[in-house]
Amino acid sequence: METKIKRLILIIPLALIMIFCIFSIASGSADIQIKSFAVDSAERMYVGTESRIDVFDQGVHVFSISPQTSRGYMFTITEDDTILLSTGTIVYSMELDGKVIGSWDDKASGVYNNLQKSRSGFISKNNDIYTKKNTFGRTKIVKNDDITVYEITVFSYIVKLLFYGSSAGMLLLIFNLLSINRRKQKGQTDGIKSKEV
Repeated sequence: METKIKRLILIIPLALIMIFCIFSIASGSADIQIKSFAVDSAERMYVGTESRIDVFDQGVHVFSISPQTSRGYMFTITEDDTILLSTGTIVYSMELDGKVIGSWDDKASGVYNNLQKSRSGFISKNNDIYTKKNTFGRTKIVKNDDITVYEITVFSYIVKLLFYGSSAGMLLLIFNLLSINRRKQKGQTDGIKSKEV
């Protein structure tokens, strides 16, 4: 019984860490995933996170754009400097400041699927190649394979590690508690059988 109580007590800090991580992600304080990214003709970087598209000019955050959805989305910037964003069901055409120009149905998620295929790379008008890379889980965007132009913050990286670590810890503890219960039930069943004999 003591082992089970000790393991149950371990769940409390793990659950608190998970709640902190989920709150940080939901509030936009931590961005653990880059949905997609693109660069306009002025070489401003557009980085799509869970809740917004952040725009950076030479590494400085300039403004954010609403992705028109609270669910998943993909976007790119076309050659005429228009943002093309798909939620999987609707495609939005937007100016670079986020103003919606038009929208239409994304039949069979065709635009979304095409954007998803190219979400790890982008070629700018200047033929610079931007690539999304992960170094020990820390996501960054690299220009021409040598210049890091964007990297998730240290806080976001810590939240990402804590979230995945606490999730794995919770699953292991729950699995362990279930296996203890099964062994206990099996022991009780075996004890009843031996008494009958």
